[in-house]
Amino acid sequence: MKKEFLQSLALEIVQKKQALSRPLIYGILGSQGTGKTTLCKRLVEILAELGQKAVAVSLDDLYKTARERDLIQSQEDSRLIWRGPPGTHEISLGVTLFNQVLAGQENITIWRFDKSLYQGKGDRLKEPEIVSKIDILLFEGWFVGVRPLNFDSLNELPEPIITPEERAFARDSNSRLKDYLPLWDKLDHLMILHPED
Repeated sequence: MKKEFLQSLALEIVQKKQALSRPLIYGILGSQGTGKTTLCKRLVEILAELGQKAVAVSLDDLYKTARERDLIQSQEDSRLIWRGPPGTHEISLGVTLFNQVLAGQENITIWRFDKSLYQGKGDRLKEPEIVSKIDILLFEGWFVGVRPLNFDSLNELPEPIITPEERAFARDSNSRLKDYLPLWDKLDHLMILHPED
């Protein structure tokens, strides 16, 4: 990413923050490999140079623990393998985090997820990260801000959703998106990354 673009984006984010009388929650949506994590890392550095305490958090950091996901898979929905789809996150962690940031709390609890734990299934770290007051929270993920579609619009699903089982899973995932709305409603802004290739 070009430095000029990152500096311009950082300045735009600071302006959005200054228009508020409180911290800013800035969402970043992008599919895997679009550079969300790299973008956030660079923005945190540039925002610090601009006098803003920024912290990046991923939707991944809200995954349920490995044990909880195993129970969901074995007792509720065998299709929720490993991690990723709606229904594998502990949404209340995100809502609590956002509320702490928006309230301007001095010490904010951020849980982190390590994908290398639990034989590659990943697990939440045992201790949270405690961060002092945050000016800007960058919140990134592959379906951050995505709202459920009208059920009728799910009658004609595109490839690669072909089989009846895939269609059922798509519909169920869409239904689970409504559980994320309390989180999405706290986003002040949502940027969508569109890869060229």
